[in-house]
Amino acid sequence: AWQILKELAARAGIQKRVYPHLLRHSDAIERLRQTGNPKALQHHLGHSSTVMVMRYLSTLTQEDSLRIQQQVEFED
Repeated sequence: AWQILKELAARAGIQKRVYPHLLRHSDAIERLRQTGNPKALQHHLGHSSTVMVMRYLSTLTQEDSLRIQQQVEFED
């Protein structure tokens, strides 16, 4: 997987370091941005807690992050 991803990145002219987990992280951010649903993202990623997916909020715009945080019911 590493070698294929590295080769595809080179063909696409991507200069930054790419790795398989980066794809998972990028998918998570985009799903959160589009759906605004951390609970659905939690299930998609297989996390046991919504708190685990809240770290992705820091990569969103402040507006998107606040909109999503208002929808979340935090667990104690």
